Amino acid sequence: MIGLSELDSQEFVLEEILGHTRVASGRMKEVDRYRFTVRWLGYKDAYEGETYKSICHTPAFKTYCNTRPALKKIFASAMKGKTGSRRRKKVKWSSNSSIEDE
Repeated sequence: MIGLSELDSQEFVLEEILGHTRVASGRMKEVDRYRFTVRWLGYKDAYEGETYKSICHTPAFKTYCNTRPALKKIFASAMKGKTGSRRRKKVKWSSNSSIEDE
């Protein structure tokens, strides 16, 4: 599968994802802990260190995750999009507050 990624207002075509590594731990989101080895169309050398954010919207990434159940589980909620994953902030109202107080 071939997908597009945009970097510095130039378009690069993602030919394939060759592998991945988990590079960090700590206070990072799980999806940000992974780096991917990719091959861009027109380049014969592989590039290591591509982030989730730069390739997540490509069909190649979805195909790569679908063939690896452990990764699919990690990235499933992130791949759904941000609209369904956001939580609404709860607002607490005190019993003695009124509109006039604001």
